[in-house]
Amino acid sequence: MPELYIVVLVIVSLIIAFLYFIEPIITRQKIKDNKEHGSARWSTINEIKKNFREEQIDNINESGFPIYFSKDNKKVWFDNKTPHWICLGSTGSGKSVTSVIPYCSFIATAKKKKSVFITDPKGEILNATSQMFKDNGYDVLCIDFRNPEYSSHLNLLEPVIKEYELYYKYLKLSENEKDEDKYVEYKNKSIVHYASCNQLVSDISSMIMDDVTAKEKFWNNSSSDLLYGIIFLFLEDYVEGKIKRNQITLTSVKKFQSSSMSDTNNKKLKKYMERKSYDMKSKDKLFSLLNTSETTYRSITSTFSERMSLYDDINVENVTSESDFDFDSLGKKPTVLYCCIPDESQIYYTLVSIIVSLIYKTLVILCNEQEDKKLPCEIVFLLDEFGNTAPLKDLKSMVSVGRSRGMYFVYYLQSIQQLDDLYGKETSQIVQDNCGLQFLKTNSQDTAEQISNRLGTHGVETTSLNYSMSFTNNNGSKGTSLISRKLMTADEIKQLVYKTIIFSSVGHPIIRDTILYNKFSCYKSGCINRKKRVLQRFTDRYYTVDQIKLESKTEEPKVNTAEAQERNKLIIIINEVIRIFGKIDFNVEYFKNDNGMVAQLYLAPPLSTNDIKALEELSAKLKFGYNAISDKEKVNRKNRNSLIEIFLVDKDDIRKKV
Repeated sequence: MPELYIVVLVIVSLIIAFLYFIEPIITRQKIKDNKEHGSARWSTINEIKKNFREEQIDNINESGFPIYFSKDNKKVWFDNKTPHWICLGSTGSGKSVTSVIPYCSFIATAKKKKSVFITDPKGEILNATSQMFKDNGYDVLCIDFRNPEYSSHLNLLEPVIKEYELYYKYLKLSENEKDEDKYVEYKNKSIVHYASCNQLVSDISSMIMDDVTAKEKFWNNSSSDLLYGIIFLFLEDYVEGKIKRNQITLTSVKKFQSSSMSDTNNKKLKKYMERKSYDMKSKDKLFSLLNTSETTYRSITSTFSERMSLYDDINVENVTSESDFDFDSLGKKPTVLYCCIPDESQIYYTLVSIIVSLIYKTLVILCNEQEDKKLPCEIVFLLDEFGNTAPLKDLKSMVSVGRSRGMYFVYYLQSIQQLDDLYGKETSQIVQDNCGLQFLKTNSQDTAEQISNRLGTHGVETTSLNYSMSFTNNNGSKGTSLISRKLMTADEIKQLVYKTIIFSSVGHPIIRDTILYNKFSCYKSGCINRKKRVLQRFTDRYYTVDQIKLESKTEEPKVNTAEAQERNKLIIIINEVIRIFGKIDFNVEYFKNDNGMVAQLYLAPPLSTNDIKALEELSAKLKFGYNAISDKEKVNRKNRNSLIEIFLVDKDDIRKKV
């Protein structure tokens, strides 16, 4: 009997060994994965070598976004096919030391030079890379709101002034030109520069006054109109010789508005605006605002003062009251521009958005001057703490057409939720669709799940074993099946240590070690020496209402006429009508016919049924008539898609007062 137990035990052991070790080898080919559970996997080293450009780190020809490194850190593989990137990393994940500084090292030391703009809240990128850039032939600039005594200077209205100067120059040339071809050339150039100036002023005004948390947009929009109107008033007075060029700054604009709040100066400003001609942008915006009720106007100016308070800051005033470089220099020659801001206050991040937007707009103008419509020197924007900056008006166009112009963007975020909150899910998705993704670290379950879902699932083989034994019958069975599993679960992603995941537009995702910047031989430490300047208040450059000089009464034009009052009322109506359509490009012209004054409102977008309905309701409320013109020849005369003629219905009240 003991021998029988031994024999049975041996047989059972052999069966188990067969089921576990031999049978899987024999039947492996029978388990076929049809990818019904997913096909997610990591890129292989051979695929990386095939899909991306390999460079020796100590001899880089052209930089791109670094996606993989050799084990000895002597080789790097660049992705030049994915134009823009999002870098995700929670606070303390090492975005600067493992992504920004290494990328700067590769750009600085590459033979093909690219300009760089770097958001650098703490100044650590400046301290770590500026000498390296200088040693490699770069112009090094730093807009430093933390240490303004060491900062480069830029007047945020400088691009606006230049475009208005060019508009005025070509306008005067066209007025004095006898040759028809030259006249057309000068006239067209003046309009192009005027439109560009208008767009810049509109963007600056919107970004400063925008508040994504505001429930009621009227106050912010009206404050934006107020800023827009004052900037154009400065420009108009400048070309007429009434103020100096260096008085056109945002600090001066803030002082001008503050000076208008006394009753005496408010009346003076109203009178000054009455005397301006109706083709002046300043009158379009300011006249109606100045003629609103006192309560409404003070609420608008309260919002204005709150949003413009930053430009009363002496540090900001010293940095932004003059310029010692041109924005378009970044597109002409290798230049690195650092932007250091105090990150303890959210309001300073508005400055970053304005600067980035102005650089982008200025470089687009430079692109359009080139035969191939591309920058002579490409530029990379490394936008750290992008989730804290004020919304960029051009974000969708930046990621959509930036590559063709030679402009590349890297957005550093703590989570995708920041992008959703700032721009809404639709714009956020457009940005994500046009960007690769570099993931460093997260403590957020939501972010970890997003990364896990993006990695996808794959089939995993599982084995089940059943065995029953008796003295008369011994049975064993084994089952093999495929189940679905995440390539990495959210919990596994949160537990990653010193690992970077890359999602390129090419191939499968990549996982690699996270490497510090000082492991690369191309990196050289050091910070440039910066010249210290004296800080001051530029009180002699302020333009205030007190400085306005009204013409003597003998020279005053007659403004108390039926025609003038009709125009004034039409201006107020036009400003109400524009609110129906929101922030759009428009143009207004006034003319007189047999029935009185008529305003022609040209709009960029076509009119919708809802627009017509809202217009009908407003016309009944304000007592004006309108005609929606469908004649394409008339509408297209201003390169617009809609034309509305607006006129007063009841002019008796006006004429009785004359």
